[in-house]
Amino acid sequence: MRKQWENGETQELFMIRMFPELVDKVTRVVADNLRVEKLTILDGGDGNGLPTHVKNLTKSAIIMLEQVKNATGVDLTRLAEKAGGTSKSDIPKELD
Repeated sequence: MRKQWENGETQELFMIRMFPELVDKVTRVVADNLRVEKLTILDGGDGNGLPTHVKNLTKSAIIMLEQVKNATGVDLTRLAEKAGGTSKSDIPKELD
């Protein structure tokens, strides 16, 4: 097992298995200290208020994945694409 770890054969699998726990620990600080009772989204009259909010949430998730990649060297997006058989062209342009 140690040889497989040193060769990088099991590191990605380990990170994938640990990812939910890591996300939980990182977000727990916010969840324990922030209470949102009501969210009001202001729109400039062009109907883009909610879509912009959703787009920003998506960007936050992408940034988090990039930070995991930078910190650990594991590209979870690439691993998910390999596991799911998707390619970048399968992702809607709005989420890219």
